[in-house]
Amino acid sequence: MKEVSIIGAGGKMGSWFINFFSHKKGITLKVFDINTESLKGIHNSIVAYTIEDCVKSSDVVILCVPLKVTAKMIEKCSKLMKPKSILLEISSIKNKSFNELMNIHNKIVPICIHPMFGPGASILKKSKIIFIPVKNRQKEIRIVKKIFPGFQIFEVKDVDLHDRMMSIVLGLTYFINILFIDAIKNENYNDLLTFGGTTFRIQSIISESILNDDLNLIYSLLFDNHFFQKELLKFNKSLSEYNKLINNQNKSKFLKNLTNLKSSAQRSKDLGVSYSKMYKFMNILENPH
Repeated sequence: MKEVSIIGAGGKMGSWFINFFSHKKGITLKVFDINTESLKGIHNSIVAYTIEDCVKSSDVVILCVPLKVTAKMIEKCSKLMKPKSILLEISSIKNKSFNELMNIHNKIVPICIHPMFGPGASILKKSKIIFIPVKNRQKEIRIVKKIFPGFQIFEVKDVDLHDRMMSIVLGLTYFINILFIDAIKNENYNDLLTFGGTTFRIQSIISESILNDDLNLIYSLLFDNHFFQKELLKFNKSLSEYNKLINNQNKSKFLKNLTNLKSSAQRSKDLGVSYSKMYKFMNILENPH
C-alpha cells in the first residue's frame, strides 16, 4: 500500500483520514473534493482536481462522501481504478452502497466498513469499526486489519442487520437528542446550567455534540434508513402512552412501567456501574488534567 486516495477529503471524516494516513511512513496521499476551497491548507497530500486523477494510480481509494452520492461514487471510481486496487466505503447506512459494491468489477477489491466514531476521535485511539464482508470475507478482513491495525473490528454478515441496528443506536439516539434541544431552545441556557445537575449537563453535552455533526448526515440517518420508520412508530407509541399516564396522574401504572424497565435493563447491565460511570465522566469533564 503505497498510494491512498481520499474522495470527499474536505469533509470532517475526510479530514480524519488525512490525519490518520499522514502519520504513516511510505504512503503518498492524494485527495479530492468537489469543493476545492475545502482543500486549502491541507499538507502532506497531493490535491487532485478530477476524480480520475485522484484514483487512477492508487492502491486504496476511500470514499468519504455524503450518503446520497455514495453508491454513484462507488460505480464511478471502480471504473477508473487500476486492477487489484481497493475501494473502501464508510457510509452509515449500507443498503445501497453494499449492493453497489457487490456489482463492481472483480478486478477491484470492495471493502465495506462503518467507523463507529466521529471525526473528533483521536487517531491514536483504537476505536470500533464495523466490517461487512462483500465478496471474499477472508481477503477483505485481512485488508481491514492491515489498514487499521489494533482497531476493534466487529464483523456483521447481514447488511440489513447493520442498518436496523443503526436505526436505533444512531437514528433513535440522534432523534431523541434533537427533540431535547428543540424543547429547551427558548430557555436561557446559562440559567439551565445554574440550576442543572449532573444528568442535565451530560444530556446537554451529548445533544450539543450531535448538532456539531454534518447536518446532511443527520438528515440521512433519519430519512434514508427505512428501518428508522419502525423505530419512530414505536417511539411515538411510547410517548403517547406516557403522555396519557402523566395527564391522567396514573401514578401506579407509571411506577409499574418504570419497575419493569429497570428489571429489563438489569438483566443486561449493572445499573450501579452505569451510575458510577456517569460521575466518573463528570469528574473528567471538571478536572481534564
